[in-house]
Amino acid sequence: MNIFMSDRSGIYLWNGYTMFIGEIDDNEEHRHHAIQLTIGLNDDFHLYFNTDKQCFGSVLIDSDYPHKLIRKSGKQILILIDTELSIGRKLKNTYLQNKKVKCVDEKFEARFISELHTIKDVSLQCDRAQEVFDKIIRQLVVIDNPVNDIEVRIHKAIDFMKELEFKQISVKSIAKEIGLSESRLVHLFKDVIGIPIRRYLLWLRLNEAVKYTLEFKSLTDGAHHAGFADSAHFSRTFRQMFGLTPSDILKNDPFIQVISCYD
Repeated sequence: MNIFMSDRSGIYLWNGYTMFIGEIDDNEEHRHHAIQLTIGLNDDFHLYFNTDKQCFGSVLIDSDYPHKLIRKSGKQILILIDTELSIGRKLKNTYLQNKKVKCVDEKFEARFISELHTIKDVSLQCDRAQEVFDKIIRQLVVIDNPVNDIEVRIHKAIDFMKELEFKQISVKSIAKEIGLSESRLVHLFKDVIGIPIRRYLLWLRLNEAVKYTLEFKSLTDGAHHAGFADSAHFSRTFRQMFGLTPSDILKNDPFIQVISCYD
């Protein structure tokens, strides 16, 4: 099977998960809703977390856990998976029940890394990128379709929020839509998903802004489209969650290919 590697970097966006292939710029400490898998293709990388510094070849990082990644050299694959997806929940239950950071070097043998690294395809369409994603994740867990398998009322709340054209809505309105009290929704959502519902809404808004910005190359339009007050507000939030700013990505635009694979 041909996988992907080139001199350019690629960002592939799906509903609930993202894959980046290329050279990761050093970033500041940040935390995000997604579970993160990072694989070094040429060399190990340094990860800073909880005042600690460790070197990894491949690592899983739990959702909403502060960390900072410093690469040593070469290219990496970085995958972000929302925890409400069955894949995210399987990864969390298999590897991260009692840990926030888990080395998974033993799951990615040298032969597998070599296969990832040596293919020279310049571009991937969504179906081919999905094959790469699936092949990587199957090294860790058995996967079916990336569907939700969470508590039905929280599933309904998430679907409702994702279907909103503009992700600015009160928790009270979401609770009314799914037939729960506001306090019950807040408690149940945090219990099932692991983060407060307001922070999850912010994550959805950030994803909308990222998608729009990367596709149309306008920070201001992306910010306004997702309901941020201005591009500065969007950039601050992005930096808190990813450790760099949207401008850091856009300034490397000639070397980054962005493909939206949303349904």
